[in-house]
Amino acid sequence: MKSSVKRTICIAAVVVVAVCAALAAHFFPGRSAGDIPDIVKASADENGMAYFGCKSDNDYAGLALNRKDKTFNFLQSYRFFVALSGSYEENDDYLMLTAKNAGTKNKFTFKKQKDGLEFLPKKSDPVPELQYSNSSDKAEKCIKNEALFTPSSVRTDAITYLGRNEQNGIKLYVELSLSPADGKYFMHRSDMSDCSAGTYEEKDSRLVLCDDNGRDEYCFDISGDELVLDSEKSAKTAYIHSDAVLKKLGEGQKLSDALESYFAS
Repeated sequence: MKSSVKRTICIAAVVVVAVCAALAAHFFPGRSAGDIPDIVKASADENGMAYFGCKSDNDYAGLALNRKDKTFNFLQSYRFFVALSGSYEENDDYLMLTAKNAGTKNKFTFKKQKDGLEFLPKKSDPVPELQYSNSSDKAEKCIKNEALFTPSSVRTDAITYLGRNEQNGIKLYVELSLSPADGKYFMHRSDMSDCSAGTYEEKDSRLVLCDDNGRDEYCFDISGDELVLDSEKSAKTAYIHSDAVLKKLGEGQKLSDALESYFAS
C-alpha cells in the first residue's frame, strides 16, 4: 500500500514538473541552439566570410564579417563612401561591432534573427543622415530603424569609376557607380555632402546619365576603361569637374585601396 502511494506521488510530481515546463516554455519562450541556427555561422562561406546586405528605396548598406579573425567591414551607405572597419563580438543573440577609423570609435549592435541581422539603433552610435532628393532639404538616416540585413545580398554588379582632380593643392575625387541590374547610377564629389542619382543609358560608345530631378544630364565618351566628360552637352553643375576623366576600377580592386593610393601619391 505504501509503495503504491509513493509511486502515485512520484508520477504526480513528474506530471507537475512537465506541465510547469510546458507553461514556462509557452509564456517565457527561449531560444536554444537547435531552434534557430546561428545566422552568421550559417551564412559563412568556405573562407569564413559572411556577407549581409540591406536595400532601401534610396540606398544600400553592406556588412562583411570575417569569422576567422573576428573583423568586419561595414559600408553604411553606397552614397557614403568610407567603409568602417574593426572587430566584432557575438553571442547567441547579438552581434556587436566596434569600428575604429580616423581616431574615432563607433559601436553598432545587431540582433540575430532567423533570416538576418536586425539593426538596433538604440544600442548603436548614430548613422549618417543624407539628402536623397534634390527637391527636398530633408535629410534621412541611411539605415532605417530595425533594418534587416539579409545573407547573400552584397551587390556584386556595381561598376565603379573614379575621377581624380586637384584644386588649389587639395585632392578631390569624383565617384561614379553604375548598376547594370537596374540601370541606375549615383555620382558623388568628395567635398560635397549631396550627390546626383538617376538612370543611365549606354549607346554607341556614349554614356548618358539622367538625374532623377528630370533636368540634368551628363554625357561621357567611353574610351576603353575611361569615361571622358562631354562638358558641352552636360549639365553645368558642381557634381563633377568640367575636365573630368573617370577611370574604371579593375576587377577585384577596392575603392578604398584606390583612394589610399591616390591620397598617398
